Amino acid sequence: MTTNLKFDKDKLGLKCNIQSHTPWLQRLPPKALKRVGLTESDVKQQLPVAQKDCLEQLIKAVLREQLYPTSIALPANFTIPLWKRKCLLVIQNLRPATLGQFRQAGKIILAKDKVQTQEIIDHPNRLLQVLVDEMENNDPKGVGRFSQELDDSIRNNALTLAYREKWRRRLLEEMSCAGAENFWRWNIQRLSAQDLSIFWEQWGCVGHPFHPNKKSKIGLCPEEVLALSPDFEATVNIRLAALKNVVAHAETCHSLDVAEWFSLNFPEWYQSWRETLLEQGINPNDYKPLPVHPWQADNIYPSYFLT
Repeated sequence: MTTNLKFDKDKLGLKCNIQSHTPWLQRLPPKALKRVGLTESDVKQQLPVAQKDCLEQLIKAVLREQLYPTSIALPANFTIPLWKRKCLLVIQNLRPATLGQFRQAGKIILAKDKVQTQEIIDHPNRLLQVLVDEMENNDPKGVGRFSQELDDSIRNNALTLAYREKWRRRLLEEMSCAGAENFWRWNIQRLSAQDLSIFWEQWGCVGHPFHPNKKSKIGLCPEEVLALSPDFEATVNIRLAALKNVVAHAETCHSLDVAEWFSLNFPEWYQSWRETLLEQGINPNDYKPLPVHPWQADNIYPSYFLT
């Protein structure tokens, strides 16, 4: 199916309607934002960017996974026929890449009534609704959860983008003061090997390049997202759990046992771990030390390992 579609250019301005995010935006805790140097205005400014990114990644995923039959409408419009609605879903200026990927995606239009009526889809959940309605069988609970994840990802990404912009400016100012011109070389010179590894891990935390819900953190409130995520240069106190030897399998690039390695690299932490187990009448030799995230230790493991 190949069609030549013409659209009214005056109706194609992609605008982000952030109304659905307004209650969340108003509930953002000012103290938590201030702690990372952000304001509500900073985050609000990034919501359109985050929403557009999520929408683009969602339509790319739909096309990449070939969930619906598509056809190309020249010069670069992909169309998905929606037979139940008797409509065409048109993705403009789509640029295919290798391995089934796409470099970019333009405006997404729902064309109705012989293309005389046009609806510009500017929210991922609206696109999800249109596509799900076309499915013969779908899981309402699964769709509902995915919809929540999309919203959560947009909001968390807006927080990330707002912080990253301020972080970028701060780094540029520090580089300028140091008279540095090469970002990579400057970081190598100013940071230890361990700190450098942590910095790149945090600076590179931009999310999966193909997942539309790449920043979804269902279960975390905004305060926890800001306090625990590497996106915001978070520092957390890792806890040391005890994993029974009989249920553990460890492979290392050296001959040391996990417990031996811990005793050599973190002697005080390891000794404290052993003493805590002994105080509870537990033989530490029957267990391996296992670092765990504090949020998971408080919210996941107590119920997950209840028995």
